[in-house]
Amino acid sequence: MAEKKSARIQRLVNIQRQKEKMAESELADILSLQQHNQDSMDSVITALGTFDPIHMVLSGHYSRRLSKLDSKQKQLSVHREIKERNMLTERVKAERMEERVQSFKMDEARAAEDETLQDLIDALGGMKKSSFR
Repeated sequence: MAEKKSARIQRLVNIQRQKEKMAESELADILSLQQHNQDSMDSVITALGTFDPIHMVLSGHYSRRLSKLDSKQKQLSVHREIKERNMLTERVKAERMEERVQSFKMDEARAAEDETLQDLIDALGGMKKSSFR
C-alpha cells in the first residue's frame, strides 16, 4: 500500500520542528552576545566613572570603545528582532502542518471505516445472493 499522506506530512512536521529548534538556538546565541556586549558596556562605563589616573588618561579610548559597543548593541537588537520573527514563523508553520496531519489522519480513518463498511455490505450482499439460489 502506498505511504499515507499523514505520514509524509508528519515527516515534514518533524523537519519543521527541527528548523524551529535551530531558530531558537540562533536566538539564544544572539541573546548571549547581547548580554556579553552589555557587560562590556557596563565595565567601560564603570572605568569612565572612576577617578583613577590611569582611567583618566584612557578616557578617549573608553569613549570610542563605548561608542562602538553602543552601535554593536543596536545591530544586535535588530538581529534579535529578525531572529525572533524567524522563530515565530517556523513555529507557526509547524503548528499549521500539525493541524494538517491531524486532518489527514481523520480523513484516512474515515476512509478506512468506509472501506470496512463497504466490505461488510459486500460480504452481506454476497451471502444473501448465494442463499436465495
